[in-house]
Amino acid sequence: MDFKPEDISEPFKILLVDDKQPNLLALEALLAEKNRVFYWAGSGEEALGLAYRHEFALILLDVQMPDMDGFELANILKSSNRTKYVPIIFVTAYRFDEGDILQGYTEGAVDYLFKPLNPQITQSKVKTLLDLYAQRKHIEKMNLELDEKNKMLKSSNIALEELANIVSHDLKEPLRTISSFLELLHKRNKDKLDDSSLEFINLCRGSAARLDKLIKSLRAYASVGYRDVDRQLVNLNEVVGNVEDLLKTKIMEKKAEIIIKNELPTVLVNEIQYNQLFQNLIDNALKYQPENNLPVIEISSKAYGDGFWNISIRDNGIGVSEQFREKVFDLFQKFHPSGEYEGTGVGLAICKRIVEKNGGSINISSEEGVGTVFEFSVPKVEGP
Repeated sequence: MDFKPEDISEPFKILLVDDKQPNLLALEALLAEKNRVFYWAGSGEEALGLAYRHEFALILLDVQMPDMDGFELANILKSSNRTKYVPIIFVTAYRFDEGDILQGYTEGAVDYLFKPLNPQITQSKVKTLLDLYAQRKHIEKMNLELDEKNKMLKSSNIALEELANIVSHDLKEPLRTISSFLELLHKRNKDKLDDSSLEFINLCRGSAARLDKLIKSLRAYASVGYRDVDRQLVNLNEVVGNVEDLLKTKIMEKKAEIIIKNELPTVLVNEIQYNQLFQNLIDNALKYQPENNLPVIEISSKAYGDGFWNISIRDNGIGVSEQFREKVFDLFQKFHPSGEYEGTGVGLAICKRIVEKNGGSINISSEEGVGTVFEFSVPKVEGP
């Protein structure tokens, strides 16, 4: 929804400063509207007292006043943190030379009005400054709301991380016990049990293994939270090389080919997280393949927009049907039977978190039966 100045719920407070009461009365009559409240001050001292007690959207200030003239008052107002950003319009019957006008701007004036006042010009200038004030207050309100949401989000993610750690810690020991006794039961009794009993034990062993993998995945997801992380210059060519070493056995078994189509950039990211990001995406490309297909994974980069690299990882796998593409980065989303393709439904959620944590965004394009392309952005390293 577009912002409109009239959406501000509080009326605009306007301070009128003049040592002659008829001038104050005439100025208020000229500017009076239902969403405006006027305060009068007959001297600089009185104006200061009001300005320190109220938040004014605008001050209209007569230059020629006894004891403290308008220039002096403006200078004091601009030197206070409470009033330094309040716009001031000087109202005067005198036609100053350029030096006097420059002094007024130096002291903090944003504009001048010369008597006798032109009603249309006066109303237009006041309306423009009140609209700017309303927009500033709206932005301040949005910033406060955004700060509050960020605090809530940070608190929520810290709580998630702590919960994942607690769950992982509390489940790890009993799960290890279950797995150990299942292995022992299988080892001691595999020659004594019938096929059905052995099948039941194997089902339990498989479930325990999947639960262990799920706990580790949940902990990994939570650990990529919204806390500050150390970033360093990372060469993405070296990251791909590290991942190839880690997945070497699987790459050889599947006779996969990984092609770096052009030199990948050096970027400022968290090195551990980016190794995990590339490992997850390349492992996915190896895993979700048609039977007897030889995987081909192409990795490339190009400049993107203003100050970003776009990194692309393309595969020739089974692809993702259109109905699931919007959900691929959601937690615990799995689109294939667990018996057909192993996975916890956490890997791509982790990828999304890592990319966003390091200042980028990620998306997917895919055609079922043809392959998938994951593209993510990463900020360029600024020059010296």
